Amino acid sequence: MGFIRKRRGVPDAGDESRTVPAPSKTLGHSGAITFTQAVIDERWDDAQSIFAAGSLTDQAHSVSVASDIVAPPSFFDDFVDAQSGTGLAELLRGAIAVVNAWDARAEASDAKAIDQFHLDLAAAEQDLHAAAELMPESSIPWQHLLTSGRGLHTGRAEMDDRYVQHISRGGLLSGHMAFQQLISDKWAGSHEEMWEHAEWMTRTAQPGSPNPALAAVALIEHHIAGNARRHTIHELPAMLGKEWLIGEAMSRSYQDPAFDSSTPQGAAVLSIWFTLHYLMGNWGQAAELIPMIGERFARFPMAYFQDAPWLEIQNFVNARQVQAA
Repeated sequence: MGFIRKRRGVPDAGDESRTVPAPSKTLGHSGAITFTQAVIDERWDDAQSIFAAGSLTDQAHSVSVASDIVAPPSFFDDFVDAQSGTGLAELLRGAIAVVNAWDARAEASDAKAIDQFHLDLAAAEQDLHAAAELMPESSIPWQHLLTSGRGLHTGRAEMDDRYVQHISRGGLLSGHMAFQQLISDKWAGSHEEMWEHAEWMTRTAQPGSPNPALAAVALIEHHIAGNARRHTIHELPAMLGKEWLIGEAMSRSYQDPAFDSSTPQGAAVLSIWFTLHYLMGNWGQAAELIPMIGERFARFPMAYFQDAPWLEIQNFVNARQVQAA
């Protein structure tokens, strides 16, 4: 069948051994693994039951893991027919179509490929809007509509409304990150607007919230957008007048006693801060996070290490810490 995604380093197991691989993106979340296995096995009722039993963050992570592993979107056609009215099938088909479209865009080399990228995203949005109607209390469809809309260059007023729809239903870190990327200098905004959003998310965060990690993401994004060399990121907070924000963001997120590092969202937050400390050469702070992360290093920051093995990264950081001592 070939629906196990190859582009993400997952071997194609074929029809006889269809099991969920254990990429870092699962972040040790047993519910997401069980859900994705049910999807691969086409046990639609089981998938629906597992999804319904989870919290909003559990559901979002399950969709994220499944959309990273299973493809193509047409695989869900029977699910849409079998589970009409729930929205989950449309959500999965739309989310996977968005992932596939962005993957293909990364390899696009001509105008025809870009046109196909836009067509694929437009098709995905039909499913995601249907899911939003069928799941009126969920913010997950709106999170993915932020990502698809960015690729389609959807107007800013519409994108602002999508973000409002997202946060009014219980905003997720991944959704906040999607919007912050949209309003960055690289896309439809500016460095200033990106930093305003990160500051607002930090100031309004509850103790131990994952949201202050958006300040770390903003600093990394600003650094990359400026094509700066690695060592200059250490100077950026002072240059931008953001030293206080980075410090406050750390204290309000993973340094707060209320922070829960055991969840996939917690692991993602720790991975973001680890990445920032690594890029800034804060070897001691980076090393302190290694045992908290364990084997759950999130794929998003891993891109900055050019797919180096997590163990290799740990050894490098620990060696640098010893040298700096």
